[in-house]
Amino acid sequence: MHREHTLVKEARATLREEIEHNATSLTGALKTIAEERASIKNDIDALTKIQERLQDKTLQNPDLNASYSIQSLHEAAWKTAQATGALAYMPYAESQRYTGLYESQQAFLAYQDKTLEDEAQFLGVIAKVNFSNGNITPEKASAALGPLGI
Repeated sequence: MHREHTLVKEARATLREEIEHNATSLTGALKTIAEERASIKNDIDALTKIQERLQDKTLQNPDLNASYSIQSLHEAAWKTAQATGALAYMPYAESQRYTGLYESQQAFLAYQDKTLEDEAQFLGVIAKVNFSNGNITPEKASAALGPLGI
């Protein structure tokens, strides 16, 4: 019984430390995500205007921005708690709270991966269709809007 108590106590301490670290990281990431979303919205607006007002040559050199950052999250304490069986010795409600937190983190990481993939596709379209010559056709704008609209 002493071993289980020590195992749970250590798991709680390391999980709490890891969760606090990740929460701090996510706070900064949320600000960055808001900035990136605003940038994507500006890109969508600029390309949509080109599609809608083809004759307006002042729209031909839009300032497009395709930057994205990745936030990593720690999960060593979580994996260790699972591997050592520490969660089995915790009250069910407590282990469920930890499970919920780490599932939310995984959902956030999956969202980041998908967004990064969309940004990479957007950059690929920009490189492929050559936006630098000042002749952005509706087809080129549409091609670039595809990944951004996702």
